[in-house]
Amino acid sequence: MTASQGPGADALPQGCPNASLHEIARHKEATASRGAFLRVKISTSFVCLGKDTLASNGPGHRFKGGRANPAYSVMIQLAPPGPCFEIADEPTLARAALHCRVSAPRQPLLGEFGFRLRLRSLNEIAKPPYLGILNLERGDLPDAPPPEAWPGSLLNPTATFHFPVLAETVARAWVENVVRGDPALEPAFIAAARRLVHRGAVAITSTCGFSIRHQAAVAASVNVPVVMSSLLLLPALLRQFPAAAKIAVLTYDSSHCGEDLLGVHDPRERARIVVGGIEGGKFWHDEMKQPAPPIDVVGMEQDVTGCVARLRAKHPEIAAILFECAGFPMVATAIRQIVDLPVYDITDLCRMTMASVGVR
Repeated sequence: MTASQGPGADALPQGCPNASLHEIARHKEATASRGAFLRVKISTSFVCLGKDTLASNGPGHRFKGGRANPAYSVMIQLAPPGPCFEIADEPTLARAALHCRVSAPRQPLLGEFGFRLRLRSLNEIAKPPYLGILNLERGDLPDAPPPEAWPGSLLNPTATFHFPVLAETVARAWVENVVRGDPALEPAFIAAARRLVHRGAVAITSTCGFSIRHQAAVAASVNVPVVMSSLLLLPALLRQFPAAAKIAVLTYDSSHCGEDLLGVHDPRERARIVVGGIEGGKFWHDEMKQPAPPIDVVGMEQDVTGCVARLRAKHPEIAAILFECAGFPMVATAIRQIVDLPVYDITDLCRMTMASVGVR
């Protein structure tokens, strides 16, 4: 058997001791064109060519270089199937597929042929790139049905994102104490974020915009991008519009959405921000309950529409709306149609962040 080649691929070197490339291109078509990707199952012995590249003929072939994922120059010698290599910092992952960037195939040399491989941690290949979501406590019973998959929802985001998500609940973090602000919750936010990264999250967000209080601590505790709140967008939005325009921040509770959360310190820029909340409305009351009832999207839309109308009557200069509340994206489409203004929310920030790490 020979490995099939992808469209436009250059021919692989010939003269290998094993006429079949089946073991090298087991999972996908083999392409050896410059810059193409191979999905391969390594079951061969290796020959060391350069500094920081260590290989052996026995079990547990290792490549040193840590998590920087450098491009290793190696010679692959096709041999009968044997133990797979493992990356030094991921010793438990063996006999798994990985992606290798192939460039400049060389002529066979003494029955061997070489490529330049960009080796990545097998964890990055074995697991899809997840968005990690930090959920607040809701008090749901173990057998309670999941929330409805409403477009814009972060509680059941299957209708919101095209990429997979992971969720972890932040222990003892309820709407009431997160909105009010409780510094004692910070270790729980950090612990939950670390669990998400360990499970494969490549970015972290949360289901409450008031979690921005823990933005710095969580970002410092993990090695992936962290976007705890849509309020992180506010400085950028101010620069998108003329100096005379205002940005309306729609929040779950304006009595707790103070200067410290907005992140805008220039008095002239702060004067362009108007804040309105839905405190006292049906959605506000429902989310304070333990357990919280199913979200009434129609009621939420009425609360948000009324708040926007009041703000626009008082501030006709409003040019855009930013939803602080991570529940509001469920009504974003309706609000855009009603007010005919740009509306930004946490799901926009999540998509942008995931795109920044190569996920769309």
